[in-house]
Amino acid sequence: MGNEKPAMSLPNAFTETAQPFKPWHGWLLLGVVIVSSVLGFMQWRTGAWVDRTPGSDDVILLQETCEAAGGNWNECISQCRGDDAEFCIQLCSQGCECASDLDCPFGSVCTDLIDEKGVCSNS
Repeated sequence: MGNEKPAMSLPNAFTETAQPFKPWHGWLLLGVVIVSSVLGFMQWRTGAWVDRTPGSDDVILLQETCEAAGGNWNECISQCRGDDAEFCIQLCSQGCECASDLDCPFGSVCTDLIDEKGVCSNS
């Protein structure tokens, strides 16, 4: 009889009844929903996201993502940029000009630097 252990009891926090819903709980929840909605809308509106095509990890370079990252969108960049070709057809392509990787959208890098100006690329 002397070897019996006292019965374990739960702490008071587990035995007390649940706290009733207070009005400020609702206000807190509403505030979190509003703040997250506003932040999501601002990110969507400014284009500060990386668009990805379904099933692909390649970054789609858009004017919005380029400018949001600090790059300069150019409607006519030479196709032969960075090539040492003697002959190049005069064909324009759109692209994001950069001075460093910091000017490119997330997931792309600044390549083909010529006169301290490069082009954002996925590779």
